[in-house]
Amino acid sequence: LEETFSYSDGHIWLYESSRGCANHFASGASYLVTFFNRIQRLLEVGVRPVVVFDKITADFHSRVLHIAYVISSLATHQLLNHMGVPVIMGGSDGEAQCAELERAGLVDGCITSDFDFFLYGGRNLYKNPTSLVFPFHSGLTRNRLVALALLLGCDYLQGGVNRVGIVTAREIISEFSINDDDHALTILDRFGSYFRGEIPSRVSDSNVKKKLRKAKIVLPEGFPNADIFMWVFDT
Repeated sequence: LEETFSYSDGHIWLYESSRGCANHFASGASYLVTFFNRIQRLLEVGVRPVVVFDKITADFHSRVLHIAYVISSLATHQLLNHMGVPVIMGGSDGEAQCAELERAGLVDGCITSDFDFFLYGGRNLYKNPTSLVFPFHSGLTRNRLVALALLLGCDYLQGGVNRVGIVTAREIISEFSINDDDHALTILDRFGSYFRGEIPSRVSDSNVKKKLRKAKIVLPEGFPNADIFMWVFDT
């Protein structure tokens, strides 16, 4: 089946390709060869890729080795142009651009290893489309995934909430989600209010809920942080 995919994380693919160059010096290969081979494999299996790179901003420059990135990025753009592969410079985050393209029906999914794609509203992620694909449905809505990310940590909120692991985070989401379309901040606000004792406990509270109230969780000041959510995820 020939499909059109949007490939996000062009910069991460560049990083992976460059990292592998150390093993290729003996043969004279470079990151461009690795990039070319990956694109070629997609084309051979009938995938028509659209490569999305993060927008290069002053802030981005301060966070990466921007000189090397800019040089390799421009060279990669030239390679993709010669191969007839469309290139898009995304906004501040390529995953957000890919999710927007998917919602608009312009692409069928995103080939990336960055699961932030789901947080931006993406639905179909492919880590390795040249291999067998096994469908996986998490059963989590976008809002619940965002709440999970804010609890566990993500690119824009390193570390998450202290003493909250994946099991505790899933318990929080399960216990404090009432409706399928509950906003992520609503879910976390319910938990925060209950945990801090602002909402009284009830006889009907589940054992899991009672356990969460007594957990040695350290909520950061101002939890949940609405500013981070609005800045990153309100797209």
